[in-house]
Amino acid sequence: MLGAWFGGVLAQNRMKAGWNVNTTRKLTITLGCLTMLPALLAMANPGAPLIAVLIMAVILFGFQTAIGNVQTLPSDLFSGKTVGTLTGFSGMAAKLGAVGLTSLVPWLTAGRQLYACLCHRSFFGHHCHVVCLDSYSNSRATEAQALMLG
Repeated sequence: MLGAWFGGVLAQNRMKAGWNVNTTRKLTITLGCLTMLPALLAMANPGAPLIAVLIMAVILFGFQTAIGNVQTLPSDLFSGKTVGTLTGFSGMAAKLGAVGLTSLVPWLTAGRQLYACLCHRSFFGHHCHVVCLDSYSNSRATEAQALMLG
């Protein structure tokens, strides 16, 4: 919530100061990403649960700062009806993608579906890495990890 507010106020302030839309959005999105990066690295070993929650709050602050400006870009570049259509298509694609990938989880984790995991990884990156490794015993996990990283 605070990150979204901050990103919007910062962008508004810079545009009122005479900055163009391109420079303003780039600055705000970059600032959000630079806020997230050290916090993401700190999450590797937070130490205590309270520290982990605080670090997650910083990550979400940076994410909200950036994503609010990313989601505003269509309205900066296109007219009203086009923005509505673009938002509708992207929202529908996101929901269908989530449903499709969620429906694949039982199949990917059943038995020894290494080939399916590797194919899935080739299309969707590292997101299935944990799903694949959890479905193998320790000896097979090392083999699967070597295949995925290689």
